[in-house]
Amino acid sequence: AIFLTPGDEELREAAVEARSALLHRQGDHLTLLAVLRGYVAEHVDRRAWCRRFFASHRALRQAVEIRKQLFGLCRAMGLLGRDAVLEDPNTQKPALVANRAYDTHGDGDVNGDANDDNSDDGDNDWALARQNNLGSKSSQSLNVSEEKAEAILKCLVAGFVTRTAFLHPDRSYRTTDGQQVVAIHPASVLFGKRPDAILFSEFVYTSKSYARGVSAVRVQWVVDAWERIHVEDGGGGGGDGD
Repeated sequence: AIFLTPGDEELREAAVEARSALLHRQGDHLTLLAVLRGYVAEHVDRRAWCRRFFASHRALRQAVEIRKQLFGLCRAMGLLGRDAVLEDPNTQKPALVANRAYDTHGDGDVNGDANDDNSDDGDNDWALARQNNLGSKSSQSLNVSEEKAEAILKCLVAGFVTRTAFLHPDRSYRTTDGQQVVAIHPASVLFGKRPDAILFSEFVYTSKSYARGVSAVRVQWVVDAWERIHVEDGGGGGGDGD
């Protein structure tokens, strides 16, 4: 998980407040992108940044590595131009380069990660971040432009159309593949909201079926994605979305 849950109730409230600067109104996927952009933009002490926003340093380090691998694969496949670079959200310079002379791990964390496991838990560290009023500060906008946000969500719909659902007159969501009733997970940015269509990353089965990792999308995007699948399949059914 990217976001961590402190054991102390007061710190949980502080975590909600701190993360408010990172939340994206369109849902969880763009929120996670904002978190990654903020992490990449931090070149001095990424572990301190994670404490500020109650995020997992370990998980974000892994996300950065996956990002670099995907970038390399896209370039190798000719999906990106030869001059394409991974950009820093603040400086627009190639990411993971600034401060490299002082960064022995190549991830922007000059303090290293000897205690990386401990940085993901321990209310004392989080309490210190709150005491220093770090959680309420955000020096830059980490959200992508509206144009990029739309392009990203369209790509997700095209790739995972079987993990979409429409809002029905009874205020419930039913998947477009199988008409299964799902509810937006309480941990989602969109919990309590009712967009006409949603895209989700996974099912969670507890007392009811939940959609977790949820973004609001346009109905027409979903319709268009299904139509493309039917055309490609010669009028047959869709894929499994995996």
